[in-house]
Formats: sequence, C-alpha cells, structure tokens
Amino acid sequence: MYVLLLQEGSLSPVAISRTLSLKSSTIYFVLEGLNKKSLVREIKTAENKRPLYQAEEPEALKSLIQKRKIEMEEQLATSSTIIAELATVKKNRGEKPVIQFYEGRSGVSQSIKEYTNTEGFSEEMDYGVYSYDLIDKLFTAQDVHMIEKHRVSKNLTFRALYTGNHEMVGQYKNQEVIKMDQERFPIECDIGIFGDDVRFHILSDAPYGIAIKNPHIATTIKSLIDYIFVLRNELKTK
Repeated sequence: MYVLLLQEGSLSPVAISRTLSLKSSTIYFVLEGLNKKSLVREIKTAENKRPLYQAEEPEALKSLIQKRKIEMEEQLATSSTIIAELATVKKNRGEKPVIQFYEGRSGVSQSIKEYTNTEGFSEEMDYGVYSYDLIDKLFTAQDVHMIEKHRVSKNLTFRALYTGNHEMVGQYKNQEVIKMDQERFPIECDIGIFGDDVRFHILSDAPYGIAIKNPHIATTIKSLIDYIFVLRNELKTK
C-alpha cells in the first residue's frame, strides 16, 4: 500500500481497495497503522469530499527506524529491572522444598535406594544420624549390610552421629562417626544428608520416610553435624 501511494501520488481508500483487491475494512486498518508510523498522511481538498492519502518520502523510513531504535534502548534499560525481579521470583520458587513421602518398610527401602543412587553419590561427603538399634529392628542383617555398603564404603567420606550397641569406629577408613548416649540423647529416626537431599526414615512399627530437597535445610543439618565433630576434635587436642 505504501509503494502504491508512492507510485500514484495520492489515492482515496476506495481507489486503493479497488487497485489492491482488498476489503475496505483492511484498507482503513492498514492506513491507520501507516499514519501512526508517519509513513502516510491524510489530505483533504475542496474537490474531494472524502480524504485522500499520500505517502511520505522514503526518508521517513529512516526516521521510523531511528525512533524504534530509541524505544528499544529505553525498553532494554527498563528490562534490566524487570528481569532482575523475575529472576527473584524464579529463585524464590526454586528454593521451596520439594517433599516426597514413602510408606512402609518397602517404601523406606526404596527411599534409601534412591538416595544412594543419586548422581555423584560417591564423589562428595555423605552425612548421617541414625540409631543402630532401630535399624536392627526393621531390617535384616543383609539389609543392614546393603545400607552400610552404599552409605559408607561407597563414599569418599561418611560423617555420622549414631547410637546403639554396635561400635562403628574404625570399621571403615573413610568413615568418621561419633557414638552418642541413647539415654541422654535419644535418636528416634534415621537421617541421611547428601548434597541438597535430606532423608528422614522413621523406623517404627509403621515405618515411613520423608525426602526433602532443599539447600538451606541440608546445609543447616550438615553444619550442625560438622560443628559437633569440630568440638570433639578440639576437646581431643586439649
């Protein structure tokens, strides 16, 4: 339509519609858009009751592009603030804990299996808090061996607090453990912490598990365990 008006000088909407074989509604819609872009102008003459439309010089395209460039630069400057706000929204959403539940003995076994099969499980430190007496009540000797194999011997370092009749000190070279007095400091569930994954296994008559994936929760529990080991080591050196 712009090229047609450049060629013809000026035309009425009816003449444009006839030449381009377009509906009049389409003609008026496009003319309005071109007018807003300052590419055409409306002309009224004494001879024509209806207005004519005339194309602006092609140099107007350069002005249009320059105007859009300025608008884009302004939008880009504004977008920095908007993007930062949207990133905060996403970050806050991502920090919400992801929680899963496991019911029964098979559910707890499934949770432990998922935990020990985490990608990179043998490359970082694994943390734990557990009661051997509770584990013995729920799992067979073969089950316990499987848990020890995956949660202890597979890891470069395993740091844990535990209670029970078993003595774990020195059993594995990559293991750091502190045995606690069950009567003074009762442990009533099994906890495993690896990366951002925290697993709580309640080993009662109706066992169930809770898996929470959240960096803040995991870091806090690991820090508490590390703090106890630091205190123990400092007491040994005195």
